[in-house]
Amino acid sequence: MIAEGLSAAASVLDIVSSVSKMAQSKDQGDRAEAAEIVEALRSIYFVPRGTLDIIQAVAEGAPFDPGEAKKAFENFEHADRKVFLAIEKLDFERLAKKKEVFSLRASRELELIGWKKIQLRQKVRAFLLNVFDQKADQADAARLHQSLTDLNTKIEELEESLQRSTR
Repeated sequence: MIAEGLSAAASVLDIVSSVSKMAQSKDQGDRAEAAEIVEALRSIYFVPRGTLDIIQAVAEGAPFDPGEAKKAFENFEHADRKVFLAIEKLDFERLAKKKEVFSLRASRELELIGWKKIQLRQKVRAFLLNVFDQKADQADAARLHQSLTDLNTKIEELEESLQRSTR
């Protein structure tokens, strides 16, 4: 467990270091790319309202407005293109080409964040369809909510560190 924590911390530091180098580069393209990575992280964040609220309500066994659930699902579906464009910015091959800036670990970690977002979006979509069919399970909702919260926490930590280091 300690080794996992150290590895995760090293990954965050690697990513922050890499993006900071780009943000402080004399090359305008590098600076723009650093800003794109920060924006990509912000774009793949699961916002506290909407689908996350519905999942939390089901996890807690609390009532929710079916109209709000429908609206949250529509907004979720509408965001697909924006999310996938953001995830493209975190592609391993793209990042690893900048070997003078991005370590393999940093490239891999950013890509894994993107893949985790894709996996969770698929789970959220399936879960919300179960909500509409009144087949949603409270325990499944709790596990999904925890996974979403974990990903959001990682994105928050990265984004905050990147914002501090690129000023």
